[in-house]
Amino acid sequence: MIVNSELFTSEEISLVTFEKFKIFCSYYGMNPYTEAERIDRERYRKIQIADFILNNDRHEQNWGFLMENETGKLTGYCPLFDHDHAFVNYDYVMSQITEAAMTLEDAAVRAQKELGLDLRMLNEMEQPRFLNDVQWDAVLERADRLLQI
Repeated sequence: MIVNSELFTSEEISLVTFEKFKIFCSYYGMNPYTEAERIDRERYRKIQIADFILNNDRHEQNWGFLMENETGKLTGYCPLFDHDHAFVNYDYVMSQITEAAMTLEDAAVRAQKELGLDLRMLNEMEQPRFLNDVQWDAVLERADRLLQI
């Protein structure tokens, strides 16, 4: 198993998982999904696109926000991490970062319609060494489906 991750927390900056963010929001009568979009709508939508392309099973403990420890202020989304369930070839994986029940593909289609990202650069990339041919072909096929929108 190859692990390639940089430390993104420090004594000054902490990770607030979406799970903890939901609890905070519940105390103040806020919808956590609406608040997640409000913090950075574009980044929130990009996560949905990435999750579909990678076929990732993201859950509430492996996405969230960076927080200044001294002030408690959220400064934005943390980098994406914990991809140990990515690159499987399951159809109809449900999104775990949307309020409405929808598949990863449905969430990504909605996000792609809004953002119109140019995903063609994936076709120009070298196949990552940790992906086999079947996994890489599936990544490219999912990205191509979004380009057809």
